[in-house]
Amino acid sequence: MGLVIALLMIAAPALFLVSWGKSGYDWGTFEEDRKEK
Repeated sequence: MGLVIALLMIAAPALFLVSWGKSGYDWGTFEEDRKEK
């Protein structure tokens, strides 16, 4: 079970950085667009 948690701790930030990198710095505007809708 500890191994699964360790993998999640490594994978979660990595996936977040990848998804954030793909959207670039438009993430802030994405938040604003969602509020307007």
